[in-house]
Amino acid sequence: MKQFLIFMFFFIAGIYSLRAQEPKAITNLTQKIKGVLLDADSKKPLEGATINLLNTGSKTLSDQAGQFYFNQVPVGRQALEITMMGYENKQVAEIVVSSGKEVSLTISLTEKISRLGEVTVLSTKNRIKPNNEFATVSARSFSVEDTKRYPAAAFDPGRMAQNFAGVSNNGDGSNEIVVRGNSPRGVLWRLEGIEIPSPNHFGSLGNTGGAISMLSSSTMGSSDFYTGAFPAEFGNATSGAFDLNFRNGNKDKKEYSFMLGLLGVEAAAEGPFKKGSQSSYLVNYRYSTVSLLEDFLDLGGVSPDYQDLSFKLNFPTTRAGTFSFFGLGGINQAVKKPVNDSTKWTDDDPNFVLDAPGKLGVAGLTHQFFITKNSFVKTIFSVSGQSAKAVIDTLNPADQYKKVPVGFEKDIDI
Repeated sequence: MKQFLIFMFFFIAGIYSLRAQEPKAITNLTQKIKGVLLDADSKKPLEGATINLLNTGSKTLSDQAGQFYFNQVPVGRQALEITMMGYENKQVAEIVVSSGKEVSLTISLTEKISRLGEVTVLSTKNRIKPNNEFATVSARSFSVEDTKRYPAAAFDPGRMAQNFAGVSNNGDGSNEIVVRGNSPRGVLWRLEGIEIPSPNHFGSLGNTGGAISMLSSSTMGSSDFYTGAFPAEFGNATSGAFDLNFRNGNKDKKEYSFMLGLLGVEAAAEGPFKKGSQSSYLVNYRYSTVSLLEDFLDLGGVSPDYQDLSFKLNFPTTRAGTFSFFGLGGINQAVKKPVNDSTKWTDDDPNFVLDAPGKLGVAGLTHQFFITKNSFVKTIFSVSGQSAKAVIDTLNPADQYKKVPVGFEKDIDI
């Protein structure tokens, strides 16, 4: 009995010791935050800016290439504050730091205008202020974190925008948006500065939405959304506009990620082409989860099958400027086949056959060259295409048009 009590004492003490160590192990998880600071107008790197990691109090300075690094940053949500003489202060909040992937940021600072002989009080730049300096009203920027934080956004910029003022949805089955009562067909989509067809699966030609977005949170960078008063470069938009950008890949180390979710199985890779190089790549591929499940389960109804690919290759040079090659592509197909037994056809499982394939492809090459320290020329070559069709047919029971003889007998009493 005495030995049993001694054993139980050490067993319980060991359990409490392990529980006491769990929070410590979790809190010791850290990751690296890095980024580059650019002038909002000239896009030149900013050297000597002070970057403050608010939650920890750590500070650092940007180097000659505008780059900064924070090592051993605790996982969780972090915030940065950037200050530099001659530029407006800026705060970047809601930075999600995870243990499995480094955080890479691209931050633009706006030049501060001061007048001699006067005192000018300027507030901190709002983080939702658009990246495009020509957009004065009815515009705001959004990040990848916004597509995760807003309710029912599901990493989709279109569904995320439905949470903004003056914007409503056009039905739950599509991410089309209605901006201030205007037709959803007037929404413009842009990627890396070029107009593109609607980047959504299961959309029709001429529409600006679809059931599922082709864009991935793994490749998206800081982007803008407009609800009116567009700059001149958005001349073909009459309702709203999405100005999307891909981020550059990690140029310091190679990283790989895998995600399994309701929208699909997703794999991504990024990193430098070679160690010590400033060139980088970023590739993401996704395949429909429902298509995989249908190989094992009969889900019934319409079978959505889709896959998409997005990438960006970045090649900075010392004298010839920066070259970037980017692309986005997706294919999808919706198939519906009724059961052979016509007695089982119902409103939920009607007697029609559906085959609706669609595909989209966008590719572009950009070149940005600095003429002087404060001016640059950006050239873009791009090609894009889209196709969509739907074939719908109705089945009839095999005996519907057969003549079936009917006989009857009747006795007449007189």
